[in-house]
Amino acid sequence: MKVVNTYKKLRDNWYSWTVSIEGTPQELKEIKYVTYLLHESFPNRRIVSTSAANNFARTIQGWGEFLIRAEVTMKSGEVKHAELWLDIGFEHTRERKKNYTGDLK
Repeated sequence: MKVVNTYKKLRDNWYSWTVSIEGTPQELKEIKYVTYLLHESFPNRRIVSTSAANNFARTIQGWGEFLIRAEVTMKSGEVKHAELWLDIGFEHTRERKKNYTGDLK
């Protein structure tokens, strides 16, 4: 399983992006909820998703890329962590994206 994101440009320097969990249907059924920790500039930087129906997705708007941390709480009580460099197409962050791939551990 891993954390992934998609995005679309809304206007100059402003994007809508969605972060979610990618995994097999069986893996996703084992998740109780996911907590995403956003950049400190967000007023509500800790967001929780309990919806397995949409792969625990959350959609937010913003202007830049940053490191998202995810905490995946499994129904078994185990907690898995991942770090993903939020990708909205910036070329100058290519190396950072390689280091923060969203793999859950």
